Amino acid sequence: MTSAALTLYRPSADEILVHPWNAERIAQLLPRPPEYQVLERAGHFVFLAPCSPALTVLARVVCTDPPGVDRAAVHTRLNADLVDFFTRTLLGR
Repeated sequence: MTSAALTLYRPSADEILVHPWNAERIAQLLPRPPEYQVLERAGHFVFLAPCSPALTVLARVVCTDPPGVDRAAVHTRLNADLVDFFTRTLLGR
């Protein structure tokens, strides 16, 4: 990735904020192009922490991801990406 002041993530299967009227539109309006990542097959709620089994029963819509999406794995990737982004942009490494 190139060094940018901002990184935007877009879940490709977002059922709430439909592409291209959210992250894509924001990316186009920024004065400097951001890093832009598409999370394949991910839905709108993938950015929420993984749910416990009890919470999944109570809030199935926000706790259930599309087939093939491992929310915990997505968060592991996002955490690593955040560390990398801040290391590059704030520490210049």
